Amino acid sequence: MAEAGLSLFIWYRAGGELEPELRRWLDEVRTRLGYRGMLYRRHEPNGTTYMEVYAGVDAAAAARIEALAAHQAWAQHLASPRRCEAFTPITEDGA
Repeated sequence: MAEAGLSLFIWYRAGGELEPELRRWLDEVRTRLGYRGMLYRRHEPNGTTYMEVYAGVDAAAAARIEALAAHQAWAQHLASPRRCEAFTPITEDGA
């Protein structure tokens, strides 16, 4: 099994009317996949950027989350593609 030390940052642009569905989406990810995420937003003059953050996940989490997202009705209404980046924390010993 892959080490569960990654944090995923998934961001995209969407209209504010989707926010209730995006909140429900995080509940669905937790229920169906077991990943607990946080949802962030940044309001800008030309729209809103949302970011989902999942900490302490394994390397397969991104593929599982994105596969589930592809089947969501709200995903068809995003103003940009979903972009996903994975990071590992820097430990005190620099590893």
